[in-house]
Amino acid sequence: MIALTPKCDQAVAIFAEGKDSVKNELYIDIIEKLTAVINANGTASTLEVSGEMIVKNFVNGTPQIKIGLNEDLDILEGKSKGYGDHVQLDKCNFHPCVKLEEFESSKVIVMVPPVGEFSAMLYSTSGEIALNVPFRLLAFIDDADNSRDKMLTLRLKNELPSNYNAVKVIIRLKIPRCVSRMSQQLNEPDQTAELTENQEIIWTIKKFPGRAEYVSNFRLINSTSSEIKKYDIGPIRMDFEISGYTSSGLQIKGLKVQEMGKKINLNKWIRLITVSDSYVIKLWQ
Repeated sequence: MIALTPKCDQAVAIFAEGKDSVKNELYIDIIEKLTAVINANGTASTLEVSGEMIVKNFVNGTPQIKIGLNEDLDILEGKSKGYGDHVQLDKCNFHPCVKLEEFESSKVIVMVPPVGEFSAMLYSTSGEIALNVPFRLLAFIDDADNSRDKMLTLRLKNELPSNYNAVKVIIRLKIPRCVSRMSQQLNEPDQTAELTENQEIIWTIKKFPGRAEYVSNFRLINSTSSEIKKYDIGPIRMDFEISGYTSSGLQIKGLKVQEMGKKINLNKWIRLITVSDSYVIKLWQ
């Protein structure tokens, strides 16, 4: 059974119908929050998405909205996942205003929405069968010549298709107290790295294209007689934002707004976005 249950701004795709409309506006966001623990060998021990469809209705009158989702969408409700490219959700709950008569046959949800902002749909899914891992990382550590310093190399790969970019990418890496300073070498522009007072390297990438690989080389300068041990370095924690993309593959394939059977002149904004909730990469096995 699909259950019925009694919020992110900005929009990237704008579609206008008819003449200029100032007051009639409809915003639909699908926002996914990704939680992951990626092992050093690249496998995911945890991979989960919590998703939400947020509707902001500022349309005059009582419009009927039809939203078409992926035709290959499966809501499993406890059933096992199968391999393939289709969208598989573990659970899905809808707002009471959503009518599901067309959902089973054509994956279309129909609603006469309340005015303002509300959550039309909540869903979750998990596992590498249903979700794509956006980032993988390889770490290497070596002795620096004639010193107790260590050379740390991080190779971060963006696994997204080339037409997607991750932005606001922040990589945080804990390091041991015996490291007093660091020097750095970054392979691409629009990157920065710093060592904070909290013994944390913060590596920032403004824009990270899909299929790209960014490499950072850090010399960890040891000011003590203690040894820098690799297992005291890490894990990595990442923050990021990916516009136009959902990790589950859920998309809005069609949108129709009408009242009393007639099309309404309005502006419609649709946004898809994936953000990190907790994204951890272990460096060592």
